[in-house]
Amino acid sequence: MAAGGGPQKGGGARPRKAAAGGEPPKTRDARGDAAAACAQRNDRGGHLKLRGGAALLAIAGCLLFVTWQGSATATLKKGDGRGAASSSVDDLLAGQQMHHQEMPLFAFDSLLAPLPWTAGGGVWRTGVVPKPGGSGAAGGGRADGDARRSFALLRGAIRPWARELRSSLEGLADGSAFGIHADEVDGLPAYESYLLLRGQPSAGLGASSGGTRVVEALEEIMPFLRGQYTCEACVACTAFLRRYRQGERLLNPNHFDMEAFVTIVVALSDSSEHGGGLYVQSNASAQSRRLLTMDTGDVLMHQYDLNHGVAVSSGMRYSLVVWVASNRRACADGHSPWYADDAARGDADAQWNLGHLHKRGERGYALNSEAAFEWYRKSALQGHPGAMNNLALMLEERSASDDVGASFGADGGNADAWFRRSAELGEANGQMNLARRLAAAGSVAEATRLYAKAASQGFPKAMVALGALLEDEAGGAAVAASAADRASGSMALPPSTPEEWYLRAATLGHGPAFRALGRLHESKGAADVASDWHRRGGEQGDGDCMIALAKQHLQGAGVDISVEAAKAWLRRAAATGPPEAEQLLTLLSEM
Repeated sequence: MAAGGGPQKGGGARPRKAAAGGEPPKTRDARGDAAAACAQRNDRGGHLKLRGGAALLAIAGCLLFVTWQGSATATLKKGDGRGAASSSVDDLLAGQQMHHQEMPLFAFDSLLAPLPWTAGGGVWRTGVVPKPGGSGAAGGGRADGDARRSFALLRGAIRPWARELRSSLEGLADGSAFGIHADEVDGLPAYESYLLLRGQPSAGLGASSGGTRVVEALEEIMPFLRGQYTCEACVACTAFLRRYRQGERLLNPNHFDMEAFVTIVVALSDSSEHGGGLYVQSNASAQSRRLLTMDTGDVLMHQYDLNHGVAVSSGMRYSLVVWVASNRRACADGHSPWYADDAARGDADAQWNLGHLHKRGERGYALNSEAAFEWYRKSALQGHPGAMNNLALMLEERSASDDVGASFGADGGNADAWFRRSAELGEANGQMNLARRLAAAGSVAEATRLYAKAASQGFPKAMVALGALLEDEAGGAAVAASAADRASGSMALPPSTPEEWYLRAATLGHGPAFRALGRLHESKGAADVASDWHRRGGEQGDGDCMIALAKQHLQGAGVDISVEAAKAWLRRAAATGPPEAEQLLTLLSEM
């Protein structure tokens, strides 16, 4: 898993990663409370006593209160939500560019060395990036205090086997083997297929033999890994395939692989097949990202302390990710004993990860908020931006006051101060959390600027949050002022309207952006366009979009009235997690 704090996959069956900046920014959404209130009114003998069309209209009225309260109603065209509306949506998406500068390539300063098992065709080299703190075990901490995160890039390490695996992926008729369960980093559909779980073969690609084949193929490179990372007992523990393509997932935000002592990434696509790819990030700012070009059969190896991610701008990319445990017992038990050792030696990344694990009571560590707080504090004091953000979140949780500027004394400092230090170091989650608190305190202009900083790093959550603030007069004025300041510069101006920010996030596959676009068009009375955005978001796995489209089917808003279509979308939404879907299904079943 990654070191941030994304939700764990159901039942612990699948492992976890988390975002590099720690736990994601908190958000507020009153829809669940409104739906619950609506359900309570129904349970008290109101609408559910009705039957037939009267019941449908009553439920539709209740849902109208939940979804469109406060907005004007209009006579809207009914249909299937496609046609002209769909065409306009297609045009908007096609015309929306990713608006990112070409990511620079990582500059290696090490010499190439041959890989002996590749019959003279493979080579490898080491890359290093800075690391918070002065010493530690992971990533190559040194006695002189000049700590480094290191990784190894092996060219052509297992090319024949990788090509064979890629061919088997192309043979899949519809790609359904790639699950759309929520990813732990950003909560969006993962498009992963697991081949190995806790050392045991899984039925990825529809055959349990896939995990066995992975272990066999990796036997060629495991001796190299064991020597490189001084872990004679290391074993391949978890393995999964990932797919990136337009209309599914294009980004895997920067993160740390918390469940892995060492991670192996095998490229299953050539760099010519896609734009962008896997990158490493040397500090909290997205400006430090550097692309690693990888072709089929190339292998990246790194420890848990490497901040990395994926950004695909075009084409399709496949990869195999393998998480290696320090020994078979740790793999089978789902434990990560290496963190306690490395944290005790002063490794800032290990301290941060250990804080996460104590906060959740996972990976063999006891649930202990005091221990979590202390490890976050130690890591933050070494200059770790992610730890600063998590420390601030715990200080915020500990506060017994609703005062945004409350101080928490000598046990760690002030939440806003730590959020600000994290934000100033370029940590996007710190920027978003500080923006959230400033907006709540009425400092909308400064909050807008912070959201814009996070959005400029390519974070879709920040883009949606910024779009929402832009709908506020003060937020729009702040962005207009920022654009005026930059008008004479060489950098391209950012989007200046809510719809433009939502569109940018939608092109990155961010589900909440589709819902935001749908809500925006609802407010304009364009329910047919709204339904198309909701459909697209629902097809990408966003539960809120599915619920919104179900409500439109119940009301006949922009689509034909259809209880069956509404139930179908609600059933899909219920599988993604939002409790409102189950509540509405219950209402409909009792008609």
